[in-house]
Amino acid sequence: MYNRFTIAIAARLWDRAPAAVLSDLTGESDRVWRDRLQTNWEPNEAQRARFDKASTAALVDQLVERGGWLVEEARAIVAGLPSAQAGMPLPTADLIHAFSPVQGAYCREAVALASRFDQDCDRLDTAVRVANFDAAQSILCAMLDWLLGFVIEPSDRADGAVLHAQLVQANDMEGLLKFATPLGDALAFHVLSCWDVEFCAGYFGEAMEACPLFPLVMPRFAADIDIEPETGRLLRKGRVARQRLLEPAMTRLIDFVAVLIAWHRTGILPSRIPRPKEFSEWCDEDLARVYSWRDGSTRFTAAQLERLWTHALKPDDAGIYPGLPAPMLVCAHLWSPLLAHEDDGVNLIDCSADYEHFWRANHDRLVAGGLRFGEQAWPAYWGQRTGNATLAALRSRQSDGRSA
Repeated sequence: MYNRFTIAIAARLWDRAPAAVLSDLTGESDRVWRDRLQTNWEPNEAQRARFDKASTAALVDQLVERGGWLVEEARAIVAGLPSAQAGMPLPTADLIHAFSPVQGAYCREAVALASRFDQDCDRLDTAVRVANFDAAQSILCAMLDWLLGFVIEPSDRADGAVLHAQLVQANDMEGLLKFATPLGDALAFHVLSCWDVEFCAGYFGEAMEACPLFPLVMPRFAADIDIEPETGRLLRKGRVARQRLLEPAMTRLIDFVAVLIAWHRTGILPSRIPRPKEFSEWCDEDLARVYSWRDGSTRFTAAQLERLWTHALKPDDAGIYPGLPAPMLVCAHLWSPLLAHEDDGVNLIDCSADYEHFWRANHDRLVAGGLRFGEQAWPAYWGQRTGNATLAALRSRQSDGRSA
């Protein structure tokens, strides 16, 4: 239930509709899968076995045809997926494993958390599908207890006690699931922030200091936008701003990738974020297309990231390229819907504070367990703001309840 976001993420990563992704993996038609997704359909054991066999064959074929792997290598990669190891669907764990450099070798704690999360989601899905209220209630309480085992703040435990009371007092499935909504968000943040911590330590070879990386690709107000205290107007350098008010997730992702490319090309962290024109020249890509990726008008896929990366950089003597920062791409697609254009304006959701709360808890826990970081500071421009525009600041100016 709470892990179904992985279907949408996979669809965005390959620029395919969710039904088309599932059709490619199972051999059943797009139309069948569209109907199933609309009705929250769940397969029985026989269907699952058939889908597992078909998807394994499809993944091997894709790795051979599109990735250039030998058949034996492709089979070994697929066999290493958490779902293959466990003999059951583990979509979040598979996503983390597949999109971490070196097949998740340094994100093992995140994969373990994701596996537990997926297993609990599978049990909850079954209970909801068969309308077993008692089982669903018990599973949700157990999921909450599991999450609380990772927190130490008294306020977190107090909030957990309130939520536990609400779950216990619910008297129907609809009310139970409504009360549990924040639990689903918290569980996802817990798993993702653990991935973030391990990715930061592992990808940068314990050279950089600890930093929440995934929020760097969350949409936000442009860094140079101010909010006028008296009127709430959005300003840039003292004048009313009408363009480039917001930075979508993909804009921030491509800036992140551009910095890494510049770093790899020169061996030195750049003093500023490279301009789109520089990025397009390094990657041998049309500048207009780069801008269309940045503003989200053209989908930026996993295949495109790999192609740009290998155009801009050179392999080592063994023919190996630097590892793709693929977790950042996954999270950029995950966060993209936080910025939505609607008929009456633009809706921007800021969940960075909640996310970073879980990041700090996972960071402290993993460091206590032996995870190490470096001492080199991150460049200030990734989090730096010259303006004061934040959702919190804007909300203080709004009295009509409309979205930012």
